[in-house]
Amino acid sequence: MIDEEARSVEGSDEIYDRLMRLLRNRVPELAAQLSEEIAAGRSVEGERLSERERTMREGLMRQARVGRLQRGDVAVVPYTADERLMFLCQALLRMAETLHGSLKSIWDMADTYHVESRMVEFAEPDGTSSVGLDLSDLVPLSARSADEVRRLVMPVEEAMCAHL
Repeated sequence: MIDEEARSVEGSDEIYDRLMRLLRNRVPELAAQLSEEIAAGRSVEGERLSERERTMREGLMRQARVGRLQRGDVAVVPYTADERLMFLCQALLRMAETLHGSLKSIWDMADTYHVESRMVEFAEPDGTSSVGLDLSDLVPLSARSADEVRRLVMPVEEAMCAHL
């Protein structure tokens, strides 16, 4: 049985809100996507709901005359404050590590094919816009950024895991 209210890291709501404000200011598209994902909630098997949640849902189902929760039924429940913060931290870390891994792969591919220039240009298929990136600057920067995100996120994840 999951009783979401019984466990919580003090201040997780405030930390989450502060991180999301920062993201909205710096990377609004990412903040919007993460907000949507978190707002969608998570799927939980009916038998793993807390007694309070199960009773409430069964009452709503009775009112709608749709029967009871059955074995194997799945309910969508909102993330707890702790889960929201953990989701956000994991997403930021995964994004930083993926960015570095992608840039490093392009660098390695250029080495493999003996390409001297480390400038990469990304362009829209219709040619309306493009952006050039210098991998000599970005690969080390992305490695430092991934390390920094890891350094900042790990203590939060450790505190959360101790409570989950």
